Parts: sequence; C-alpha cells; structure tokens
Amino acid sequence: MQRGLINNGNANLNGNWDFTSNGVLSNSSVFNIQGDFNITGAGTIFNSGTFFKSGALGTSTIAPAFTSSGTTEVAAGATSVLSFLGTFTQTAGVTRLNGGIISTSTGLNINGGTLIGAGTITGDVSNTAGSVEPGFFGAGTITINGNYTQGPSGSLLVELGGTGAGQFDVLGVTGMATLDGTLNVAGLSFTPSAGDSFQIMTFGSRSGDFATRN
Repeated sequence: MQRGLINNGNANLNGNWDFTSNGVLSNSSVFNIQGDFNITGAGTIFNSGTFFKSGALGTSTIAPAFTSSGTTEVAAGATSVLSFLGTFTQTAGVTRLNGGIISTSTGLNINGGTLIGAGTITGDVSNTAGSVEPGFFGAGTITINGNYTQGPSGSLLVELGGTGAGQFDVLGVTGMATLDGTLNVAGLSFTPSAGDSFQIMTFGSRSGDFATRN
C-alpha cells in the first residue's frame, strides 16, 4: 500500500522524514528543506512546484526517486549539499545551482528543461533533451565532478561578457565529456572581436563534438 502526501501550499521540513510503505510526495507548490535534514525510504517524489534547500551548510540526502517538472534548487551556501541517492529525472522546468552543491549517486537525467546556475554537481550528468546553461544573472561556472553526456537533442548555452576569466560562462567536467547536439553562444552586452578566443569547456577527456553551433 502506498501512502501519499499532496502539498498545494508552503511546506517546511524541519526534521528527518522517513518514507515508509513506499510513500509518495506530490509537490505542486513550495517544499523547503530548512536545515541539514534527510528524507529516507524507498518512495517517490513528484515535483511540479519548487523543491529547494535554503538552510544550513551541511548535507541533506533525498533517498526516494525524484522526478521534477518544476524547480529544484540549492541556495544555502557553498558548502550546502542536496544529495540525491535515488534516481533524478527532470522532464521540464529548472534545476538551479545558486551557490550550493547537488550530489547524485545515480546521475542527473536532464530529459527536458534547464540546468542553470553557478556551483558544483558531484556525479554524472546526462543531458538528453534539455539545456545546460552555466551562469546566473551573469557569467558563471558549472563544475561537474563526474562525466557529462550531451545527446543529439541536448544543448549547451554559454554567454560571453568579455575575454577575461570570469567574464564568460564555463562548463567544467572532471571526467569524460561525450558531446553531440547543439552549442549556443550569446553575448552579455559584449561583441567579440576577430581573434578573440574563449575556453568555454574543460574536461578530463572528450568523445564526439557538437553537431550544431549557433
């Protein structure tokens, strides 16, 4: 028997929560983890609203499978971690790094929507049909401590605000970058001159290349 909780309002998590009997959380509004609290058990979370961690500077683990068509965000600080132990699948919406860290044991599957912001992802990222966009209100860097795979329907958007370090977006991959799909480049009130160059990606190794450059 599955037990379900439907959140259509504002829910704040201020303690550990154990999903028993394969529980289900359906969030269509705001679910805020306000400290280093964990959600355990073999359940499922469906997020079509905003699911985020705003408090404390340690790790919160999410054990249930997580599927999102809304917004997922970690915003508490550079040492704040939102760690997904189960599967993570984004079908639409936004996963936003706002200075914190997202950790994944099974990989982030971006099947739609956007992965955006500045911060670190610990684990592999598979961009099947979404858009990866480093930077948040300006140039920024997303660092993936793992492998990055971009499929034929995936895209990477980088914005250029100048030629100096920190003036343009960067996607840093410590492992293998397997590339396909589209690279989109845009200006941040900046027009490059002939001969300017920008190292928009770093990686441990690379396979393939972007099929389309805009």
